[in-house]
Amino acid sequence: MPREFLRCTTCNQWDWFSEPRAHRCKPAWRVWIGDHHDPDDPDDGIEARADDAEDAAARACEEWDADEHYMLDYESELCVVRPETDRSGRATRVRVEAEAVVEYRGQVLEDES
Repeated sequence: MPREFLRCTTCNQWDWFSEPRAHRCKPAWRVWIGDHHDPDDPDDGIEARADDAEDAAARACEEWDADEHYMLDYESELCVVRPETDRSGRATRVRVEAEAVVEYRGQVLEDES
């Protein structure tokens, strides 16, 4: 069977698919970010798919802060993270930090002679 690089309709991640389906979605987490979401409201927050609470919090913050760069102006955001499958379970607190990365590129110039 030919393999295809496709986006999963469940988790939206790109992966190689074949028959039988080889892709496995990462577990779903509910992430409440700082003062922007209410952890007492189980439907508030952002769903993130990740293998652990730290990665889920980082992914949720990256999605939440995609255009505003709010997190670059502050030191960090405190997140409350809980697996979607255990909404009544104990939540994990995770601190997420953002870092601006400067990228340098060189470009060959035409000879001016």
